[in-house]
Amino acid sequence: MADTVKRSRAVKYAKWCCEPDNDKAPAYVKKQCAEWLDIVYGRVPGVRVDEAAFRRICQLLRLMVHPDLNCPMFDGLENRIARCVFAVPAVKGLEFGAGFDVARLRGSENNDPFCWENGRVSARSNHAGGILGGISTGLPILFRAAIKPTPSIALPQNTVDLQTGENVEIRIGGRHDPCIVPRAVPCLEAAAAIALYDAYLERNREA
Repeated sequence: MADTVKRSRAVKYAKWCCEPDNDKAPAYVKKQCAEWLDIVYGRVPGVRVDEAAFRRICQLLRLMVHPDLNCPMFDGLENRIARCVFAVPAVKGLEFGAGFDVARLRGSENNDPFCWENGRVSARSNHAGGILGGISTGLPILFRAAIKPTPSIALPQNTVDLQTGENVEIRIGGRHDPCIVPRAVPCLEAAAAIALYDAYLERNREA
């Protein structure tokens, strides 16, 4: 599993963000990527990639999304991404930016102060996850998807025999992946890409 994660696009993206001469990635993104790479490459004592994967959290970062993409009502960018992400089997939850943690923050803590950086408008933080009011801000789009564990396990499980109406025990044979997160990551990347491209096509059509 660790080797699969190291070969993923997410790791390549994180390395690109951490390059010293990279002036396109904001400082806080570089910090997040550096911390994540430390976990991937085993530089954090007591934390392993497979443990993080079994917590069933996939984190995706998207850079260079044009600002003012999508509308603030029923077809907001979060709505589009959510529709595509939840079409991926085993996805049970989704959060953007700081997600559910914002419920414990004050407005002064959750707001993302804007600033001028590298010749363009940026922000000191990205609690919004790159989307405000359903419209892209030009900051990295950040979301996390929770993936349920595979139900096909080797342990005996309780079920019902529909022919007899009795409670029975079932054992599932064969080979089954202990964790489906590595397979889910490219599906989530594709789902996000479809949602973003659909938004671009619609804006171009309206123009």
